[in-house]
Amino acid sequence: MIPHSLKNNITHIQDPMKIGSYGLDAKAFKRMEKLIVGTDVTKEEMEMCIARGRQIATKLENESFNPEAYGREGARDIAWYMMYMSASQGEEHISGMFRIDDKNKKLYNFLNTCDKSPGSYGRISTHYKAHADHTAKLEGGRQRGLDMGSLKLPANKHTILFSTLPDGTTFVKLEEHGFPPVWESNFRTWESFKQVIGHSFDLLKHILNLKNDKHYTAKRENTKPSDISMFKNAMSNLKKAHVKLKRDEQINVDKMIKELDEKEVKGKKYGITEMHRIINEQLEDLTKKISLAEKKNIDTSELKKELQKAQEFYILLSTRVERDRENQYQGERQGEEVCLPSFSEFAKRA
Repeated sequence: MIPHSLKNNITHIQDPMKIGSYGLDAKAFKRMEKLIVGTDVTKEEMEMCIARGRQIATKLENESFNPEAYGREGARDIAWYMMYMSASQGEEHISGMFRIDDKNKKLYNFLNTCDKSPGSYGRISTHYKAHADHTAKLEGGRQRGLDMGSLKLPANKHTILFSTLPDGTTFVKLEEHGFPPVWESNFRTWESFKQVIGHSFDLLKHILNLKNDKHYTAKRENTKPSDISMFKNAMSNLKKAHVKLKRDEQINVDKMIKELDEKEVKGKKYGITEMHRIINEQLEDLTKKISLAEKKNIDTSELKKELQKAQEFYILLSTRVERDRENQYQGERQGEEVCLPSFSEFAKRA
C-alpha cells in the first residue's frame, strides 16, 4: 500500500480538456489505452497509477523524502507516469527506452533505493554500450534492475532496467523479465530463476524478431542503419570538400582526413546528437573557408555541391534535435529512444 493515504491526497482537477478527476490530458490518456490491451489493468487503475506517479515525481523534484516509504509501488507508478509523458509527445510504446533529464540523479536514486528487500541489483545489459566507461564507475559497475513481481507495469511488463548516462540523463526500460543475480542469497528464489529463464527467451525472440502483436510499437535507443548510412555519406561529402580546398592551397590532407575519420567513428558510436554536432561544426568551418576562397577568385562550385549534399542530412538531424529542445529535453539522443524533459519541466507544460 502507498503510505500517507496517497490515493486520498491526489489533487482533483476539473477541466473539459482533461479526463477523470485527476487532470490528465484526455488525448494522451486515450493513446495509452493500447498499452492495457490483453491485460487485466483497467482504465481506472491506469489513471490512478499515473496520478500517483505524477505526485511522486513532484515530490522527487522538490522535496527530500525517503524512497523506501513508497516501495516498489512507487516505482510502478513512476513508470506509468513516464509512459503518460511519452504519450503526451505521441511516443507511447509497447517496447522501448525512456531517456529523461535527471541531472541530480533523483529518479535514479529513487528507483535504486525504493525497494528494501530484495531491492535493485546490478544487471547484465547490452543497452548503451557506447557508455560502458561511465557504467563501470557506477555502483557495482553495472546498470540496475528492479523486478516488480505481481505489480502491473505498462504494456504488461514486469521489470525495470535503469541507469544514468554521462550527459545528466537517466534511462529507464520496461521489460517482461529481469535478470536478477541468482547466485546471491537474496535472489536465490524460484521467482528469480523464472525471471532469468524468461529473460533468456525474450532475448531469443528479439534476435529472431518474433513479435507478432498488432499493437507492437518499439522505441529503441539504437541508431537506425539508415541514419548511419546517411551520416557516412554526409561525412564523405565533407571530406571531399575539405580535400579539394586543401589541395587548392597545396596543403597535405592526410592529417585532416584522419581527424575526420575519427569524428565519423565517434558519430556512429554516440548517435544522433553527436552526428548533428559534428556535421554542424564541419559545415560552419567549410562555409568560412569557401568564403575566403571566393575572395581569392577560386572556383567553389564543386565544393558547394558537396556541402549541399551534407546539408540535406543535417536538416533531417536538426528537425529531431530541435523537436527535443521544443519538448524541453536537454540531454543527448542516440537513436529512437523517447527523450523526456525533467519532471519539473514537464509539469510546466501540463
